[in-house]
Amino acid sequence: MTTQTTTTNVDHVTDVGFRAWVAELITMIGAAGMLTQTADTGQIDTAIVNRPAINTDGGYAIFRFNDTQQANAPIFIRFNFGTGGNTSVPRLRVIVGTASNGSGTVSGLGVGLTDLAGTTLTSTSINYTTRVCVVPGFFGLMWKLGGATSGTVMGFFAICRSVNASQVPTAQAAAIYTARANPACTMARYATGTTYNMLAGTYSLIVGGPASSLVGGEAQVYKHYLTLPRVVPNMFLLTVLGSEIGNNTSFTATPVGTTSRNYISGGLDGVPQVGFPQINNNVMAMIWE
Repeated sequence: MTTQTTTTNVDHVTDVGFRAWVAELITMIGAAGMLTQTADTGQIDTAIVNRPAINTDGGYAIFRFNDTQQANAPIFIRFNFGTGGNTSVPRLRVIVGTASNGSGTVSGLGVGLTDLAGTTLTSTSINYTTRVCVVPGFFGLMWKLGGATSGTVMGFFAICRSVNASQVPTAQAAAIYTARANPACTMARYATGTTYNMLAGTYSLIVGGPASSLVGGEAQVYKHYLTLPRVVPNMFLLTVLGSEIGNNTSFTATPVGTTSRNYISGGLDGVPQVGFPQINNNVMAMIWE
């Protein structure tokens, strides 16, 4: 299975609750396939770990891509699990790099320790949807959709390899998307060993800023781009107008090449409002197949 979905609460009041939400996410990533948990020592044991103190991580898990480009353009992801600014607030952070030293240190091109959650979501009996998708060249996570308060974004994270005109992932570059209160994107170019920080909300152009994208009653979608240095579209993520493609809505599109692919919208309450200009509640959709 390359997609995984759960609808559960987030209990961060007890040790048992902490173990449960951490184990759920690790299990989902493993069950989606194509990401392999590394043999790094010191990784979290969800059977015995205790809930950590405020603003502290209680452990980590490291995964690596297991696709055809991993040998040429390696991607390693370290997830840190902990407690945020309140004892009942879960904290989820990530590090992305090109290598792991076998004992928990991830280094190389990518992003440093970045919060995905840790300030607003408190333990609750309300169930929230989590989605994981892993296909060759892509990992996407929408964690606890709708669990944010005060307009912040909970747990959106994605890594997208560059692709060629035939939709085949390449070793040229990878785009790394992270979001909590503000979306941000980093693009790492393997050929030159450089990274570029792309301004929040400007990596998808909504031409003209229309109040409606409908043509003949059909909603349009807006592409994301990578600079390789030739500017090419990102096959794995799109921006849609949330007023037209609602929460958890699947659709098909063809941003690259001629083969249609399946996507799903995170909806207005769960993923970053991305695209320039930021109007009409434009939100992220990720590949979903």
